[in-house]
Amino acid sequence: MAVRQSLLDLDVPVEFISNAHSTFPSEDGEAVMRGRFRDFRVIIPFCILGGDVGYSKMCTVIRNAKMVGCKVVTIAGIPFIEQDRRQRALDSISEVKALTDRLLIIDMAVTPVIFKSERTADQVVRMVDYTVLYTVNALAKAIEGPFFSIFEDEAYTFAYSTDTVALNAVMSALEAMILKADFSKKSVIMLSSHMTSGECEIISEEFVKSTGSMPEIIRREDKDDSKVLVFLPIKDE
Repeated sequence: MAVRQSLLDLDVPVEFISNAHSTFPSEDGEAVMRGRFRDFRVIIPFCILGGDVGYSKMCTVIRNAKMVGCKVVTIAGIPFIEQDRRQRALDSISEVKALTDRLLIIDMAVTPVIFKSERTADQVVRMVDYTVLYTVNALAKAIEGPFFSIFEDEAYTFAYSTDTVALNAVMSALEAMILKADFSKKSVIMLSSHMTSGECEIISEEFVKSTGSMPEIIRREDKDDSKVLVFLPIKDE
């Protein structure tokens, strides 16, 4: 319920589609969905992969958004404790990638690694929920600019991290990533608007030392220096 309220507090329109709680009642049909989508240039669906119902509904959203000319930036979660479901989610990445314009994958197994502490399953889910909320808000504002030329690749794995020193947060996120990254392609780091050019340069230099690749650094609208989002292009298997 807290997550639902937080979503409603975002600066972008939000719809829920599920069996239990939907603002798109199934009886309204896909025509109504397309009617709502026509007012938007970009749609950002989120779904935790590996299940049948959520995946099916996400595919329906993507298909109908594209039918009315919307770009689609899909955020997909990879489960961390149900190994069968996790494997199904990993196996479905290429299929989801083919459906959407950009695919951003959050691996839930990374969250406790980044924050270096034991977490219950519920705590990890809540932290992932917050990460998705924060990411959607940041992306919604970035999409108003040259988003697709910055995020050049089709699929990224990403992580949210915090530290009083932004460089430490970036390196923690980088080191915790599980999915294989392709550093021959451009990574993206989203930092606070308050970060100086010198601080951004230091982060770029350290990133290059670790990966051999120069990242694209973009500034978010908020001024919270401790929060970073790191997006790495996924290596094609």
